[in-house]
Amino acid sequence: MVKNDPHVKEARRHMQKTIDVFKEELGGIRAGRVSPTLIEKVEVMAYGQPMELRQVALISVQGSTTLVVQPFDQSTHDAIFKALEMANLGAMPTSDGRIIRINFPPMSQERRAEMIKIVHKFAEEAKVAIRNIRRELNKQVDAKQKDGEYSEDQARRVKDEIQKVTDEFISKIDEMVKHKEQEIME
Repeated sequence: MVKNDPHVKEARRHMQKTIDVFKEELGGIRAGRVSPTLIEKVEVMAYGQPMELRQVALISVQGSTTLVVQPFDQSTHDAIFKALEMANLGAMPTSDGRIIRINFPPMSQERRAEMIKIVHKFAEEAKVAIRNIRRELNKQVDAKQKDGEYSEDQARRVKDEIQKVTDEFISKIDEMVKHKEQEIME
């Protein structure tokens, strides 16, 4: 019964959203191999409005250190090139007039350490968000207990279940961090 409590369900739903955002942030961090996720969210001014790069171009990987950007519409080529130059990617794009290539240098040990620090920063932010969700839901449970909707035992059980869900999502974040660290150090 406690697992079906609306507060527990809400905890799961909100915490999963936090994990999804964290996963997206991790995707934007370069590991040993380049990935299209490094640049797909670069903002390009195309057709008079800002758009994500993935909406205006095909992004592919060539080798382990080169990304190839092929505009869907050649009229957006210059805007894409300019956006990539200004994106502070740690590598400069080159163009042959049709296709844009970005050659990323191999990562140094210092750069890998920087990337790991960034991963830990994102992880800590995600954990804080999850703990804030727990705190807000516990406040709601306390209010229901005060209003007489929940008995003291029922409120305690719901809070215990919310804590279990919190622990589960915190450990998911820790696993994701461990995996990303291994990826970066390869």
